[in-house]
Amino acid sequence: MNSFGERLKEERERLGLSQEAFGAIGGVQKLAQRNYEKDNREPNASYMAALSEVGVDVMYILTGQKEHFSGYTDEHIRKGVAQYLVEALDMGMFELNKGVSFDFAVELAQQCIRKTAGLSGVVPASSAKTGSKKA
Repeated sequence: MNSFGERLKEERERLGLSQEAFGAIGGVQKLAQRNYEKDNREPNASYMAALSEVGVDVMYILTGQKEHFSGYTDEHIRKGVAQYLVEALDMGMFELNKGVSFDFAVELAQQCIRKTAGLSGVVPASSAKTGSKKA
C-alpha cells in the first residue's frame, strides 16, 4: 500500500494543483506540504478538514480506501468546473478581463470541486452571487 505522503501527493496531482496551491488550501506553506508528501511530517486535523472541503478524498489519504466520489475522471471534473464557471459568470460572480483575488479564486475552485464531486454544502451559482465577490 502507498504511504500517507504518497496518497496525499496522488490526491493533489488528481486535482491538478501545485504543492503551494494545495498547501494554501490546508493553511500551510509549500515546505510543509512537501514534508507531508515525503512522510517527514504529519498534518493536523484542521489541515485535513480544509482539504475535505474542496473534494479531496481524505478517507483515501488516511486509510488507502477510496470514497464513492473519487471515481470521477479528470474529464468529469473539467466538464463540471467549466459548467460551474459559466454559471458563475452568468450570475455576475466575476467579470471577464478583470482580476480576482487569490482568496476568491480558491473559494471558486472549492465550489467547483464540491459541485463536481456531488458533495453537500455546495452553494449553487444562482445563490452564490454577492457584491463583495466581484473583482
